[in-house]
Amino acid sequence: DFGERGFSDTTQALQNLGSSYAGAGLDIDDIYEPIKLEKSNEKIAIFCAAEAQFGCLKDYDDYQKGYAWIFSHHLIRKIDMYKEKGFKIVLFSHVGLEMCELPLPEWRFYLKIFLEQKVDLIVNTHPHVLQGIETIEQKMVNHSIGLLYPSDAADDLLLLDPGGRRLIKKKTQDIQQ
Repeated sequence: DFGERGFSDTTQALQNLGSSYAGAGLDIDDIYEPIKLEKSNEKIAIFCAAEAQFGCLKDYDDYQKGYAWIFSHHLIRKIDMYKEKGFKIVLFSHVGLEMCELPLPEWRFYLKIFLEQKVDLIVNTHPHVLQGIETIEQKMVNHSIGLLYPSDAADDLLLLDPGGRRLIKKKTQDIQQ
């Protein structure tokens, strides 16, 4: 939101703290490079991508810096590459309609395509409200994690019904492992 200077300041602050980041960079390789976690025989690649807004590097742009576009062929290519190397794939997406309690059918459709391809888990962050969790092809989509602050509803879990038309509220202690 604060242009090149804001981006540079943010990435520098993260580097100074020793923190990793993904989904943004000063060149095409950085932008689509995931955070890689490896321990014992487990390997996880965490990708971050968003819908096209200010600062997004779309495939047809002339400049080479910004954040990752969720529909980019570069993202798909990198996901394929890491899946072939045996990584589990996590996609943090920043998509959807703000303040809407249900995910848009169009985004459910596109996120399902990611799951059917190579992605093992999707966590979405854009709508600012909880939108429920859904299992598709034995893989999980968290349609929106809300604003990530404690509330009276902290013990509640919102599940999306199979048709994606309503949320089902459950107490976390009622959910079987």
